[in-house]
Amino acid sequence: MFSQNEFLWKSALTKQSQSNKPIHALSINHDGSRIAVGVGKRVLIFDSESGKIVRTLKGHRDEIYTVGYSHDGELLAS
Repeated sequence: MFSQNEFLWKSALTKQSQSNKPIHALSINHDGSRIAVGVGKRVLIFDSESGKIVRTLKGHRDEIYTVGYSHDGELLAS
């Protein structure tokens, strides 16, 4: 069973990603302000407070299965 917060994020991710592709990867930065999500061949970066996409990273040749922030939150690997 989803908590209310999990349900809201699931709804936001589904709506904002505008894709029927599954989410294979998710990472939260060190201070919890940004959430990176791998959807298909894109990485969507969400503001954790508003649930809105603040950046879309394109250019991957294949599906994304892993995303991760560096310890200081300055770098994102996918």
